[in-house]
Amino acid sequence: MTLNIIIYFSIGFWGILLWIKKLHLSIPSSIFLISIWSFNGYIVSKMGAGHLVGCNAYLFVPMFFWLLYQFIQRQDMHWRENVRNVILFSLFIFFAKLNTNGQNVYQFLLVGSVIIFFYPRQWLWYAGAVVLSMLLMTFYIVPTAMFSPFMDVADRMMLSGYGAIGPFDVNHMKMGLEKIVYHIFNIIYHVWSSLIVPFNPSNVQWEFNLYVSL
Repeated sequence: MTLNIIIYFSIGFWGILLWIKKLHLSIPSSIFLISIWSFNGYIVSKMGAGHLVGCNAYLFVPMFFWLLYQFIQRQDMHWRENVRNVILFSLFIFFAKLNTNGQNVYQFLLVGSVIIFFYPRQWLWYAGAVVLSMLLMTFYIVPTAMFSPFMDVADRMMLSGYGAIGPFDVNHMKMGLEKIVYHIFNIIYHVWSSLIVPFNPSNVQWEFNLYVSL
């Protein structure tokens, strides 16, 4: 636990230092920012009680906005810079998923999507970062979407041998573009839903063991 706290505070401190350097803040302003962000009463009391899951995401926020800023700081970036931003952002989201919960991850992605919306030139690059993030988080998304009892039965991809329908009942649609679009939306919905619930396969332990063994 002590090592985790050191890592989380180090990431938060690093993110704050990057912004201090970017904004050319004075020493008093820098000290105030570090103190108010890293050692405020809320985060210290939470960590003192052992509630790490929500607090570490709080410390990741400066680094999150820094990596997001790399997408929009210039409109004439070389494709290599964009590729680097995609890789770094996706690795950050992956790391956040390993150390926080699904709610924090989807909030990061949602906030990032809202900001990138105003920068059309970066839509494809940010979409690439999100897709790569999802691929890296497959270890969590797939079993949660298939087995988590925290998801409604209709939202689970697998439960006792039958599949889920999702928001749109594509099983009764005729083959065509409309069915394909709705099916893609259902897949996105399942992936998104798996990020906003915890994973607990206690009720379907045998299915989870089968999935892991495969």
